[in-house]
Amino acid sequence: MKKINLVFTVFITIVLLVFFTNCNNVEPTDLEIIVSPNDNIVNVFPGAEIEIEIEILPDYENKGKVGSLTILEGETKLLDLTYSKQKTSVLYEYTYTVSDEVEFGAIISLTIEAIEANTGNKTSYTFSMEVFSNIKALQLDVTPDETIVDVGTNEIVDIQIIATPDEINNGEVGAISIYNGTTLIDEKNYTNQTTEVIYNYQFSVSANTLTKEQVTLKIEATEGITNEISSYNLVINILPAIGALELEVTPEEDIVEVFANEIIDIKIKIKPDSLNNGKVSSLSIFEGTTLLDEIIYTDQTTSVIHNFQYTVASEANVNEQIALTFEAIEELTQEKTIYNFNMTVIPKQYEVVNISSMVLEYDNGINGFATSTPMLKISINEEDETINCEVVTPSEGGDIALIYEETYENTLCSPDSYWLEIFYTFYGASYSGAEQNHTKLMTYSGEYENVDIETMQEMIVKEEYGIANNEYNGVAVANLDAGDYVAFKTAEGVKGILKITAKSCSETGTKTTSSLTCEAKILYDASIEK
Repeated sequence: MKKINLVFTVFITIVLLVFFTNCNNVEPTDLEIIVSPNDNIVNVFPGAEIEIEIEILPDYENKGKVGSLTILEGETKLLDLTYSKQKTSVLYEYTYTVSDEVEFGAIISLTIEAIEANTGNKTSYTFSMEVFSNIKALQLDVTPDETIVDVGTNEIVDIQIIATPDEINNGEVGAISIYNGTTLIDEKNYTNQTTEVIYNYQFSVSANTLTKEQVTLKIEATEGITNEISSYNLVINILPAIGALELEVTPEEDIVEVFANEIIDIKIKIKPDSLNNGKVSSLSIFEGTTLLDEIIYTDQTTSVIHNFQYTVASEANVNEQIALTFEAIEELTQEKTIYNFNMTVIPKQYEVVNISSMVLEYDNGINGFATSTPMLKISINEEDETINCEVVTPSEGGDIALIYEETYENTLCSPDSYWLEIFYTFYGASYSGAEQNHTKLMTYSGEYENVDIETMQEMIVKEEYGIANNEYNGVAVANLDAGDYVAFKTAEGVKGILKITAKSCSETGTKTTSSLTCEAKILYDASIEK
């Protein structure tokens, strides 16, 4: 009985020993592979070196071991390492160099394999890379650089395109393309273009294009190696078909004759295209490149007139050419209208002279005759081309005398007129008309402002007998008032026109003082008379 119990005890012990031994011999799980970078697809470029960190973790609880590490690119082994039953984790850093010949967009796959030493089981990890370029996109600069450009129909828009490659990374300009909407309207291709290119393009706005329409030009520059596209949108805003400004300039001669130190009055009229709501933006006046005057207008939809005075330099030489440029800009289209105003300097032939007042005093108690007679003396200095006009007394000898009589009031007469002899004889004074100058005088009925050299050259001065319309009384123009004009020609041949600018009269007792103030246009040389 004891023997049976002993056998049973031994049997039970063996069974339990086998059971517990089998429990302690559980197979380890497969290895775990951790990879950094851990992106699904890593972006790389040709020639790049990629640092890959690989960590292999065994099953510590079940006495797992690392047996080997292998890296494959397709069928090619890049790395094959064997470990002697590595109980702890393995950390390995691997450097992969991307081929310089690889194409952009290619996918590179590396297979990382680790084998568990105890079980022989293989764990795999796929490390994927996509090839990009390190070449930067083209730099695209476009002129005009406004995103919206206002133009009118029939206009041409000058566009300059500058494409600059990434020279540091050996980039290239491949092509420049221009689209109107989706339609390709121009394209320029380049080969091995490693430096910047400048491309000029002219876009013509059709006359049939609807006004207030927008045209979008898409400008694309393609990188020659990567084919990456840089783009720029230029929006052209079509304005109404506004006509250019019109310039009307007075005087309107092709070449205006002037003389040194002369002041030229220039009238500039600017007319916008009112039918299409055109506007005047500005007027600029240049002499050469020097800006003489500039006027800015705001919302000016009607014609404007600008009066400009130009003074010829006193040192200007005869035959010297002077050119002024008038530039008027249309506000909406910015179109410029240019008018060239040309002058040529001629010898001085006439001058505008302001004459101080000729003052006459007379006593109403003695037949109304004056007690003194002022005379206007006109002389020309040929050396310095100056005209002298001064008021003198009869004894100094003048060219035009002022007298007063109640019927004929202020009267200009020739110094040799019999009327003056009568006056002086009446007062018991000695006066001989035969010793005085003879001046032709007559009323001038033309427009004084329009009197020029040619007017005076062609003017024939006749003799007018304003005192009782009697030739015997001598040459005289009577009843003068402000605004009247008197043409004259002196004994020395000096010819011109007097403008009565003012008349005044004051009384003190029986004495009355009367005066005339004049302006004169006087011809320099009688020899140029036609």
